Amino acid sequence: MILILTMIVSLIAIVGFVLVVVGLFGVKVDGHVYCSECGYDLSGLSLEMDKGEVRKGKQCSECGYKFQGWGGEVRVGKRKKRKGVAVMGLVMIVIGLLPVVGSLMSVSWQQHKPSELLVWEVGHPELSMDVKDAQEELRERMNGGKLSKGIMSDWARAILRSGDADVNNMDLGVWSDWLALHHAGGLDDEQKRGFVELMFAYELKVPRQLSVEHLKGVKYGFGVPAGRDRIEHTIFEAHMQWGKAGGTYYEHELRVLDVMVNGKKVFEVEEDESERNKLSLNSPVVYSGLDLMLPGLERLGSEIEKAMGDEKEGELGVRMRVKMFAGVKGMEFEHDILVEGGRFELVDELPRAKLVRDEKKYEEVRTRLWPSSTMQLNAYNANGQNQYFAPYTMKGIAWEPNQWLGRRFWEGEYYRENRDHENHLNFLMVYEEQVGVERPECVSDWGFVTLNGELDGPMCYRVVLRVDDVEYEQDEWVVVKEHGRFGGSFMRKLFLPAEVEAEKADVILRPDEVRAMNREYMDEILAGELVYENVNLIRISVDEVKRLKEEHEKVRKQNSAKGEWRTDYWEQYRDVAKQRLVDDGVFGSLEVLEGYIDEVKGEKE
Repeated sequence: MILILTMIVSLIAIVGFVLVVVGLFGVKVDGHVYCSECGYDLSGLSLEMDKGEVRKGKQCSECGYKFQGWGGEVRVGKRKKRKGVAVMGLVMIVIGLLPVVGSLMSVSWQQHKPSELLVWEVGHPELSMDVKDAQEELRERMNGGKLSKGIMSDWARAILRSGDADVNNMDLGVWSDWLALHHAGGLDDEQKRGFVELMFAYELKVPRQLSVEHLKGVKYGFGVPAGRDRIEHTIFEAHMQWGKAGGTYYEHELRVLDVMVNGKKVFEVEEDESERNKLSLNSPVVYSGLDLMLPGLERLGSEIEKAMGDEKEGELGVRMRVKMFAGVKGMEFEHDILVEGGRFELVDELPRAKLVRDEKKYEEVRTRLWPSSTMQLNAYNANGQNQYFAPYTMKGIAWEPNQWLGRRFWEGEYYRENRDHENHLNFLMVYEEQVGVERPECVSDWGFVTLNGELDGPMCYRVVLRVDDVEYEQDEWVVVKEHGRFGGSFMRKLFLPAEVEAEKADVILRPDEVRAMNREYMDEILAGELVYENVNLIRISVDEVKRLKEEHEKVRKQNSAKGEWRTDYWEQYRDVAKQRLVDDGVFGSLEVLEGYIDEVKGEKE
């Protein structure tokens, strides 16, 4: 059957070609003789000008050509092209060639390209038809041992070229390519240093105002420079793609060597102090910013004052030593980088963000931001995979699913099929704190969410629990830095003393202008504290934490024996929340509550 179809379409193409020739050649419309030089009608000279002996010696009246009697001096008859026939032929040719074109398009041309061309495409993505396919072909050739050291070096140089042009082109696959090239020994020292410079294309982040008397309360860190997009993927997120790595993450270390003010070194960090404050990076996360342990704070204040003199504005910088693949034989190397850009203004008193009164925004926050909990507890991991659809809200409160960590932001295999986060409004999970007992490492989930959308910043609130007119400040903050960038706030740990036996508490969000300036780099925040009365507390005892960790370890061992890397164990408290709402009279019974849930689910699905 395929052979017959091939013969038919081939015949159609041949007939089409003949029709195009016939149409373009045309048909004669008269028998006159015309001068080949200028096309003039020679019939006036003689009706037999097509004969050589007749026209020999005669001259064209139009162009003056003197005929010699040779062939080709004249042409007989005017031809008229048949455009319709030519067009019909072209259509038939296209129909006949479609199967051929389809076959050509199905060919994977990347595998036929020389490696040098593929590398050139990687280095010039703006000129490549499909740079991702070129990268994939190079990966297959490298995994198959078909790339020479020279080609691998050129490939690394091409990646660096595209990264210098736009560091945001360095997606997860490209960082994995870099790791694979280094693992295969395809990088020279210059290229290794080049990749480190790209990885740490940060600027130093410090508060806009600094007081030499209060440097210990300041957060120092790296951040993406102003005017550049967020780095979506870095080497720290690149999961090892080759079998030898076993799906592990290598460790990298950062140590501060020198602290600089206005480009001049003010002091060198002692080796033991630098070692104590080194930053180890081995987590598969996106590093758009890093907190920095800045050593020598006791000396830094006096050195800043000495370096600044009478000036009030300056720039802080650090020279750091990066140790890549720490402890891995054949892969470990070091490179020093300079991170600057920490511009600041020197002030005498403790810097504070300005409190801005905006009644309209305050009212919007007060009515839309609510304490909440997913009523789940995990021994260590904060990101639960076991979300469920059950909005246990107070009756009468309009509820919209929190979209901030919904499907439109998570596309990974573990998140793709999950429902968006839904929370128990007016609930918080609180740990029991005992004197002399270390605080638990367990974490719960979202602590505050917004109803019907997102909130605008800037805001920085400290969380305070109030029971019987006694306030208990928490080491948790609700922070909104930008406009339209808040859907939920993560509360890792809320605590109350074990002797405070309370099932409800007033939750206060109190503006913290000191933290806003010194830890969050915010110049101003919304004024006015928010108070949520009679919020339900689900108390987590020390014994529960101990049991949860035992269950977590049991699941970890079971999964490890199966070769599974996920080890999460989540304890659910949804039934506790249900019963609390019934006991408080919000719902008449569990049956009524379940009916309300079904009603809400039906409205929202």
